[in-house]
Amino acid sequence: MKPDELDIEIIYDPTEAAVGSGQAMDETHQILPDGDWIRHIKRETGRDDLFVYFHTFTRKFVLAGWVYKPGEIGVPVCTELDTMDIPPDRGGWLSTQYVKARVRPLEEQVNTVRSRMKEAEYAKKALKSDDLEQRNQVVEYYRKKGDTQMMRMIEHSPYTGEASGGEPLREMTEELTGLASNKTITSG
Repeated sequence: MKPDELDIEIIYDPTEAAVGSGQAMDETHQILPDGDWIRHIKRETGRDDLFVYFHTFTRKFVLAGWVYKPGEIGVPVCTELDTMDIPPDRGGWLSTQYVKARVRPLEEQVNTVRSRMKEAEYAKKALKSDDLEQRNQVVEYYRKKGDTQMMRMIEHSPYTGEASGGEPLREMTEELTGLASNKTITSG
């Protein structure tokens, strides 16, 4: 073996990985019996691995999910999801909707974000399509009026229609119309 070559063996230890990425339970974590709130949350989320513990050092109540339950491996390991100052059965609970969003599987969260992005993209395309249709109507108006210069200018320039321009476009249009109506234009 050459001096610049290393002989490395990587060993994966699932217990160490769980402890490193989760919370190893010790004497500062007092697991609480299931109260009404956590039973409700388990029913609503479909997650039977959720539980609440009291952290004696921080003096907080913690909503957590098991990675390894007590007795599965050498040390119980959990993932902390959120904290509460007051016991959940005494008014310190988190809303059901919040917990549902917090404990959703990652794949489901990713799919939700992707679908929102697609919806936004479709909405943007619909606005562009509406703008194009509106531009074509304005071009046709000036074509019928015989104003080919204005028709070409609108036809070959960026166009912001009412749909994508929104309120600022309406305000600017009203302001320009008001300014133009107060002008006296003479030729001669």
